[in-house]
Amino acid sequence: MSLLTSNQITLKVSSVLNKDVKQFGKQFLLDGKEDTCWNSDQGSVQWIDCLLDRECRLRSISIEFQGGFAAKQMTFEFSDSGDQLLTRCVKYGKDCNDLQTFDDLPDCRVKCLRIVFNEFYDLFGRIVIYRLKLLADE
Repeated sequence: MSLLTSNQITLKVSSVLNKDVKQFGKQFLLDGKEDTCWNSDQGSVQWIDCLLDRECRLRSISIEFQGGFAAKQMTFEFSDSGDQLLTRCVKYGKDCNDLQTFDDLPDCRVKCLRIVFNEFYDLFGRIVIYRLKLLADE
């Protein structure tokens, strides 16, 4: 198993706080630094799209939220290289600053992952993520 790096993943996000991508952009999800983050704007649904450079089997997804700006409920949607939805699973996050690892994932080869944040601890629907880690098998 290997940790996918920023040069193996292309990211898209639903929004950035005040459109300030220099301070809160998607590039900070994978930079490995403890003092940078992606901060969404407010909204009823937020999401992150991860396009992988190759098909692989995801073994775990780890997310470090900022307490108070975490997801209560999220849906992981897995697609193949033809962008056909293979499967999805619902996960529940904790309102804490700890790295949360979700490793009970569907056993399928994927090229695209969409993380949809459906419910929030923040009343305005904002998400703050310091780290996103994807662990995969070739």
